[in-house]
Amino acid sequence: DVALSADPGATIRYTTDGGDPTAASTLYSVPINVTVATTIKARAFKVGYLDSDVLSHEYIALLPAVAPTLTPTAGPYFGPLFVTATSPTAGALIHYTLDGDQPTAASPSVASGGSIGMPASGILKAITVAPGFAASATTSATYEVITAPPTISPDGGSFSAPVEITLQAVAGAAIRYTLDDSLPNENSTVYTAPFTLSESGTVKATAFVAGWTPSDI
Repeated sequence: DVALSADPGATIRYTTDGGDPTAASTLYSVPINVTVATTIKARAFKVGYLDSDVLSHEYIALLPAVAPTLTPTAGPYFGPLFVTATSPTAGALIHYTLDGDQPTAASPSVASGGSIGMPASGILKAITVAPGFAASATTSATYEVITAPPTISPDGGSFSAPVEITLQAVAGAAIRYTLDDSLPNENSTVYTAPFTLSESGTVKATAFVAGWTPSDI
């Protein structure tokens, strides 16, 4: 919005069509909203005084940058998950949030083509900011980060002697397991090292990462 001011007691008349303002031109009363390229010309009038010179300013409305494209699109994915943000706008920086808040030019950013790590399931919102452009519309995508199932080695089968069981999962995951055919949960035994199974039984294991959906068993 463009605000105009003049000496006390003066009235301001203005134009936006390129012509010089006269006493019959639009009377200024509130700031002028500019949404397209516009030249504002203004003149002050006061009884008993000569009319002021014409003040002229050109305002260029910036086109919005192209909104980011997020790859992959919204959905469930095994973690760790990295989302690539791109925009064809020259000099683009992609500013983003991971908590559902609206991003601004002060939010964290990556260059176009950069990767944004999803530390947990949630909403990724992103805008494009570039020199000479207004901020783009917001691109939003909801991601579910899923923990990949752990592996159990060796595979199940018949053994003639006690067998050492090794469990593995994605980096940073906590593995919890059961040997009594119950389903493992957050309170089940935590795997810390290979263990020996000396009698018949079923090993069930689930991997957990904070902020991610627990793995299948």
